[in-house]
Amino acid sequence: MEINQDQLYNLELELEGQGMIGAGAARFNRNLKKNLERGRQSVTPAYVYLQKELIELSKLLGVKSKVHWLGKTEYINEFLSKIDLFILPSKYEGFGLVLLEAMVAKTPIIAANNSAIPEVLGKTYEGLFLTGDIKALAQQIKTVISNNIFSERLVQSYSSQLELFDPSKMNKNIENAYSNAGF
Repeated sequence: MEINQDQLYNLELELEGQGMIGAGAARFNRNLKKNLERGRQSVTPAYVYLQKELIELSKLLGVKSKVHWLGKTEYINEFLSKIDLFILPSKYEGFGLVLLEAMVAKTPIIAANNSAIPEVLGKTYEGLFLTGDIKALAQQIKTVISNNIFSERLVQSYSSQLELFDPSKMNKNIENAYSNAGF
């Protein structure tokens, strides 16, 4: 198998003894059955199709024993609260509910600075990196896993952002918007 940069963000990290878990797609197919019953199409994330290739790649890179394929879970908060770091390197992101879930779980987050990501995390959030900048991403990972003070600072910054997205406040804002529009 040939490795190229488009298939794998080659972070070139030596994480001696560090445990890293990718949490992307933890929410995958939560409502798959319901959507299929309603006749809706369902999109399968790329990791399902790429899992075999990624397993082979982990063997080729000599990290197979350090990679654990956990699959999907319904216990999002429990899962996210047990990982050391949540990384969202998306090139495009909608609202970013998964970020709020990681924030509630008090997991340090590193994320690309694009789309709605800085709105959710805060425009001055220290865990943002320039989208596509692999070296900046690698540096952020190294900083989080080696600097507990930095990791704690990231987590402490969540409270004000979580308050902005509190469900009861958001419901009230939506009701006010509809009311002001005459509905």
